Amino acid sequence: MSFQGAYADMQPSDVVSTAMFRIGDFSRLAQVSVRTLRHYDELELLEPARVDDLTDYRYYSIEQLPQLHRIVALKDMGFSLKEIAELAQHDVELADLKDMLAQKQAEVSRKIAAEQARLKRLAASLEQLEQAETTPSYNVTLKKVSPCKVFSKRYTVPHLMEMNAYCSQFYNELYEVINTQNLNVIAPEFTLFHTDGFLLEDIDIEVCAVLDSESFDVLELPNDSSFSIHQVDGAKTVASIVFQGHYHDIPQVGDALILWAGNSGYHSVGAAREVHLSGPIVETGKADPVVIELQAPVAANPF
Repeated sequence: MSFQGAYADMQPSDVVSTAMFRIGDFSRLAQVSVRTLRHYDELELLEPARVDDLTDYRYYSIEQLPQLHRIVALKDMGFSLKEIAELAQHDVELADLKDMLAQKQAEVSRKIAAEQARLKRLAASLEQLEQAETTPSYNVTLKKVSPCKVFSKRYTVPHLMEMNAYCSQFYNELYEVINTQNLNVIAPEFTLFHTDGFLLEDIDIEVCAVLDSESFDVLELPNDSSFSIHQVDGAKTVASIVFQGHYHDIPQVGDALILWAGNSGYHSVGAAREVHLSGPIVETGKADPVVIELQAPVAANPF
């Protein structure tokens, strides 16, 4: 018998009311697993339209498809089955449903932002590992540094990403005074980092020039409190690395210096120093290789 013949004498409304499907057929029709349908039945979220008393076969009606589709759609939006069950049990107003969807949208947006931040951290970690594989080894020496008198400018750099720009600006201001007053620099310039540990913002730095005694006698300080003349303390022991490269290599070399100190039983005890051995930073092109010495005052661990 054909399907057409079976329903020949029925009105459309009769067909709809008698269209019943066993759970397997309904599963295929709705593209939802039998296991999921049984689970929804246990939660009283979507119960069969009829259960055969003799065989316990579950039957679903065609009218239940929209209800099932709503459940699947809400679940796909991130609603829990408990939340969906509560929605099904109450006659939720359209405005309330819109509020719930808006809250869920905000929740999903927060999760996406958190996962994007996690992706960035993963990418940074992978980059660090790749750099570690290609990081050159550096020779670290221990030495003594004598105190010296300096003409300096001390300032707070707002953010680590602006460090190079601010250092260049500070040295330019320092040498403008030196050149205008015909002062004599007698040792490589250096930058002091007055920080304890890693800082991303508000980094206290000082750019320093060592002058001869006659220059200090005639030096006229600018009317700016960030400039000063003072004595920089020496250090009994500094861990030192001299390298040739570029200014953007400094963080990598600094990490190597810290790792060496820790592995060798030392800890830092004062301001780190960046000494420009190849000449003033204001005379160096950005693409030119430079010779830099990084110094970290250290002391032996007490254990």
